[in-house]
Amino acid sequence: MQVLLVAIGIASIAGFFYEKSKAKTETEKVHTAVHAAGAGRWIWYMDEDRLEWDDEMFVIWGRQRAAFTPTYAGFLATVHPDDVDRVDAQVQATVKAKGSYRAVFRIVCANGKVVKVRAAGGTSAGGRYMTGICLRADIEEFDCCLPLPK
Repeated sequence: MQVLLVAIGIASIAGFFYEKSKAKTETEKVHTAVHAAGAGRWIWYMDEDRLEWDDEMFVIWGRQRAAFTPTYAGFLATVHPDDVDRVDAQVQATVKAKGSYRAVFRIVCANGKVVKVRAAGGTSAGGRYMTGICLRADIEEFDCCLPLPK
């Protein structure tokens, strides 16, 4: 009986680690796809008013990581003045509803260039954070004939 219980325990532990490694692999696949699409990933920890941006978000926003600390107010300050009220209202409605959203709006890069972006995201089940992706909507700006980086 003890041998059977040990075998079941080992199988359970092995299954746990297999599922964990499988999830990590799936997460890596999603991150790779998001990066390949030129999209950035972000998480907004609402309790701390802290935004976590991946490297691509800084590229999209035309900001240097060392020169810009993402916060919600900092994000809104980069949104084009004609779009900021609409974007803020949509985000606040999403937070209140603990739902999801999709938006197209303009941002002003650090060099003053205005670009259009698409964002999609949603709140966590507990409403503690919001996460999503963002990509440039003005794709005519990109040269799609460039080789992919190796």
